[in-house]
Amino acid sequence: MEIIYHITTRKVWDKYSKKRSYRADSLDSEGFIHCSPKDRVRSSAIKFFRGEKKILVLFIDSKKVKSEIIWEDSAGDNFLFPHIYGELNIDAVVEMFEIICNEDGLFIFPEGF
Repeated sequence: MEIIYHITTRKVWDKYSKKRSYRADSLDSEGFIHCSPKDRVRSSAIKFFRGEKKILVLFIDSKKVKSEIIWEDSAGDNFLFPHIYGELNIDAVVEMFEIICNEDGLFIFPEGF
């Protein structure tokens, strides 16, 4: 099992969680759903979710994803990020946790993550 991670808000997740597939806004605007390897989840949260009080981190089993996953250098820094080109089938999400932003504007991740 190879886990990739997707960050979203509770509002967006709740919109799709009872359905068979999930769509992020980026699927319509960019053609894919942004994901991260574990070592880039923190920096992605800071970069793209600043100002949110709570976020969700989805653990996705990439072997279960029905849409194509392409690892791409989207920032031009020779670091590859997994992008899901299509909807994410909900049964590929194997775990999730909520991250809360503290008073200093920093996300508090569980120990070991």
